[in-house]
Amino acid sequence: MSNHLHLVLKPGRNSSVGEFEKEFKSFTEKKILEFIYTEPEVRKKWILERFEKNKHPLGLLRKYQLWQSSSNPIYIDMRKARSLAEHVEYVHKNPVRDRIVSAPEDYLYCSARDYAGMSGLVKVSVLPLVEQYLSVSETVHDNFFGKYISN
Repeated sequence: MSNHLHLVLKPGRNSSVGEFEKEFKSFTEKKILEFIYTEPEVRKKWILERFEKNKHPLGLLRKYQLWQSSSNPIYIDMRKARSLAEHVEYVHKNPVRDRIVSAPEDYLYCSARDYAGMSGLVKVSVLPLVEQYLSVSETVHDNFFGKYISN
């Protein structure tokens, strides 16, 4: 998505979601800033001004703020295929809800492509239980919205 990110991830044995998030944000921030510095001067200035305005008032050591400082992780029991499939489907349908694409697999940065048998731009591991559940169910997200999405 252009202004936010959803991940369904399982951290390694010796790490946590918080550690992954910190490393991910640090790595991607460096890469994004490197790319921005290759932009024409007018565009570069405009983008950097936006990131500078987002800076937290107490963030004295950082000039730019690319990522929000908070996130809202949700624990997913990997043994419950339906719950896991609901979360994956929610992520897949996000660009459709935002009217970026008409079908989830059309969004290049989404694992929906991998679940549809296509190759995506981001390397993901297709989970067989989720793949099976999504292929059988027309839509599994109805209950998900009631549980996790507030009006």
